Amino acid sequence: MRHPWSIARRTAATLLLLLSAIALLSGWAAYLQARQTALDVEKRHVLGVASPVAQEDQVQRAAVSPAAARDLQRRIPEIMGQARVSWMTVMDPTGMRVASWHPEQVGVPYPLPVDRAVAGGSWTEVSTTGAAGRSVRAVVPVRDPATGTVAGVLTMGVQVSELDIVAAAQLPRLALTFALTAAVGAVVAYAVGRYLHRVTLGRGPEDLAEAFLLSEAAMDSMGAGVLVLSPDGRVRQHDAAADRLLGMPPRGEAGSSTEAVHLPAALADALDRHPRGEFTVELDGRLAVVQQRRIERRAPRRGGALAVAAREGVAPAPVGTRVVVLHDRTDLQRLSDDLALSHTLTAALRAQTHEHANQLHTALALVDAGRLEAARGVLTRHRRPDEDAVDVVTALLEAKQAQAAERGVALDHAVRLDAPSPLPAPTAS
Repeated sequence: MRHPWSIARRTAATLLLLLSAIALLSGWAAYLQARQTALDVEKRHVLGVASPVAQEDQVQRAAVSPAAARDLQRRIPEIMGQARVSWMTVMDPTGMRVASWHPEQVGVPYPLPVDRAVAGGSWTEVSTTGAAGRSVRAVVPVRDPATGTVAGVLTMGVQVSELDIVAAAQLPRLALTFALTAAVGAVVAYAVGRYLHRVTLGRGPEDLAEAFLLSEAAMDSMGAGVLVLSPDGRVRQHDAAADRLLGMPPRGEAGSSTEAVHLPAALADALDRHPRGEFTVELDGRLAVVQQRRIERRAPRRGGALAVAAREGVAPAPVGTRVVVLHDRTDLQRLSDDLALSHTLTAALRAQTHEHANQLHTALALVDAGRLEAARGVLTRHRRPDEDAVDVVTALLEAKQAQAAERGVALDHAVRLDAPSPLPAPTAS
């Protein structure tokens, strides 16, 4: 299916899409890297502050004493400020909150399991379902100061804002860079598209391919060799018949180009001697009739390719470009020579036939006149004595048949002799 867009428009759209894809992929990759970096930093931060806080005496006593827990509840905002965290919760080993950054959550079970912390382990995790939104939290055990056993669990976390990730990824700078790149790319795409539109005359690749194939098919169907020569004599285009006649490499063959094609010296000299008209030249034993025409400057036809090229500022074929048509006349010349030879032989045979007919007419006239010896002399003047008389009579009848055929009369004859004998030799009178 033929697309209505020209090569220029397709190229410009492709460049813009490519730049957009590069910008989007770069921004997305920067965002993912910045988010992972921010989460890693916050994990180290919250784990680094949660462990010392869990070892404070007030936090340890809060895990085993309700009164100490109430005192800790009042100090949670202060501790959160000093640790630079977004929230803080202290729980007993069963997961029941005993102190929380949200006082209304005291006495509410923690929604996640704390078995690892009760067993003495510490870990960090990323959560997006809690009240704090996207956050990085650390869960550490709180030990009884008297026995050293795990008496509770402390969890502290930091909220990670999407805006912080975007700022860390420098997405605004990337967006500005993309905008500038897109502007420059648009200018470059416009310039490239304008150039392609000018040199392709606004045609699409399908139109160009069709025009090329049609011109090549038209040239090959002519049956004659066609050459297009630049003003300096270089071959710019040639068809298959010219390839065969001049021994040039076929078009499209690997390693072949019009720059490497050279005309035979005989043809080049003949073209220089005959700038116009028709002439013949011998090329490697073959006779060719050559017609040469020069492209002159003419007013472009309205709506034609030349008019479009003139409007786009594209120079047409330079003045002096030559179109050379080669007609191979070797076989025709050979047939013409054979025909001329046949005509010559026919004329000679006709003359000989008339000569024999005249001699036979003379002999008949002499016989009619009763001059038998003279007739015998005419018939035997150019014969050997041992030739058969049947041949003479047959020749006479064939001569008469030829004359009758010339006049449109059919003459049939037959010679029947029981005992053919040679004519007697002439005697001296």
